[in-house]
Amino acid sequence: MTFGNALVYRTIILCTDKSGKTTDSCLTAPFEIKDCDADTRNEEAFLILGKPGSPRGERLAVFSLTGGRIERLLIDENHGFNPWRIRAKDIDGDTCLDICVGVWKKTRFCSVAWNSLFVYGWDGKQLFPKWLGSSLSSPLVDFELLDMDGDGSEELLALEAQRNGQKRIMCYRWNDFGFEGIGVVRENLEEESLRDLGLGQVGGGK
Repeated sequence: MTFGNALVYRTIILCTDKSGKTTDSCLTAPFEIKDCDADTRNEEAFLILGKPGSPRGERLAVFSLTGGRIERLLIDENHGFNPWRIRAKDIDGDTCLDICVGVWKKTRFCSVAWNSLFVYGWDGKQLFPKWLGSSLSSPLVDFELLDMDGDGSEELLALEAQRNGQKRIMCYRWNDFGFEGIGVVRENLEEESLRDLGLGQVGGGK
């Protein structure tokens, strides 16, 4: 993934000048990048960091570019929520980014860990919670955020598990209190990710 003149790989971020010469670099060891997304306007990258070989991460991180240098703005340990997908999108049409994070956790209503979705705001210095994962209509398998109707805000496309063992893609809209269902996009699916279906951007380190 790229943001500004930076390249994000699995274990390193490289900043280059217009000629392609490296001007700065930042290793993420002992962690690797599990997934990432970027705000190209402000040249900021939002990352999930985790141990090599683990399917999920341990913490969130934010890096920015300033004068050809890489600056670490935040590393948040995320309190054991096991993040696995991160997207920086505008879900409410206010032109400010919302940081949507897929997590794998238990809740006080469910003793078994499962996939959920958290939404954070970002003020340039810290992440602050906006919505911490009330359930969608069905168990979450994967998600992406895309502007489906061209109104300038992104809708949530959720790949969900069904009781019959198959999956469907459900579309949701943010209503300031959570996500409300709009309708089913596709159903009777067997794929395990939206990328398998050709939907969504390619995130994560190379």
